[in-house]
Amino acid sequence: VQIHAAHGYLISSFLSPNVNQRRDQWGGNLEARSRLPLTIVRRIRKAIGPAKALSIKLNSADFQQGGLGEDDALSLIEKLNEEAIDCVEISGGTYETLGSGLWEGLGQEPTTVTAAKKDVKPSTHAREAYFLDFARKATRVSKIPLMLTGGMRTPTVMNSALTDDGLSLIGVGRPLVAQPDISAHWLAGKPGLIEQRNTDLGSFRIGWYYHAIRQLAVGLEPDFGIDKRVASRHTQQTDAAQAAMLVR
Repeated sequence: VQIHAAHGYLISSFLSPNVNQRRDQWGGNLEARSRLPLTIVRRIRKAIGPAKALSIKLNSADFQQGGLGEDDALSLIEKLNEEAIDCVEISGGTYETLGSGLWEGLGQEPTTVTAAKKDVKPSTHAREAYFLDFARKATRVSKIPLMLTGGMRTPTVMNSALTDDGLSLIGVGRPLVAQPDISAHWLAGKPGLIEQRNTDLGSFRIGWYYHAIRQLAVGLEPDFGIDKRVASRHTQQTDAAQAAMLVR
């Protein structure tokens, strides 16, 4: 089981001092803002028992003025040291900018990527591992295995993060969507094909990936030839229809 406490969704919003303006026991200082995720961790662990794996996904930072910062994120990891958690996954950013990208078909990648790219060094290692600097800091305070997610595309960078930076796991998302068997290629020492499949997606990248995920979910191979605008529009229409059903 993984608890998603990143990217601006509900639990992440409780952690953010910018969003969480509550004046009761669930808002205020970090102790209060972290009450919800810690309560969820404890109750899920009680429900699933000690044998099943339980992880939590956290932001290294929200990359928003007044949002969750690195100091609070590190303090939260220290709090999780006292919980029955098997893994902490490190990511970052929020999806608030998604509205200008997916829904209008004109915008940009989510803050998760764009904000992180501003400060990285001009090397392959830094370009790929968006949140590596924070992950290194987290390894110094965490007693829990850490997973790093965000931007990594080559086995060289992944192996370096595992062997040199104290990380236990690497999280991979988009490469597996673009090429579901890419892990087998990497393990065999072969390059993947994702670079040829999605280099020209530009601002329609999110819509393309969402469309591909839905195809995989129903047992189909992603349609790599679909026009990126068509994929984004299909995602918009599907999400709108699902939202309307929830409202009804």
